[in-house]
Amino acid sequence: LLKIKLPHNLKTIGQRVFSNCGRLAGTLELPASVTDIDYYAFYESPAIQSIDLTETKVKSIGECTFTDCTALASVKLPNDLTSIGHSAFKGCTELKALDVPASVKFIGMDTFSYSGIMDLKLRCGAVSPEGMSIARSLMALPDGAKVYLPKPSSTTEYKNAMQFIYGNGQHTYCGANAKVKV
Repeated sequence: LLKIKLPHNLKTIGQRVFSNCGRLAGTLELPASVTDIDYYAFYESPAIQSIDLTETKVKSIGECTFTDCTALASVKLPNDLTSIGHSAFKGCTELKALDVPASVKFIGMDTFSYSGIMDLKLRCGAVSPEGMSIARSLMALPDGAKVYLPKPSSTTEYKNAMQFIYGNGQHTYCGANAKVKV
């Protein structure tokens, strides 16, 4: 399988449907009608280089969707996205930057772990005890990575965010040299 052409009325990219497609390469083009990408949909498809979801209706990216897509260098997320599953971009070593829209309410654990992301903009504001999964998604970013967060609404929210991101003496969520800017 080298390239895919999907029906224009497709709503969901199913579970594992393109998982381990070693020769599926280049830019993924999904129909505008797609609302969900199920878990493991493109898992370990190492030749995929880019995907632009901005013209789709994607609300949810399932867990491990792009895990170990090692050539994936460009991802553009839609403004209405609400959920990014656990490990969705884990191991995407060529992915250097990602801009997560404000609409996102859930980011799973290890979402960006072991990726090449050096510039991560989290426009969503759920960095609080309730939104701890976002902080846990920052585990194992490369040293020197920059993470941008929206300005917290209170000093308490800021302290909570920093505690979850940098740890409380027991857990550290960012690489030792990661820089967080609010």
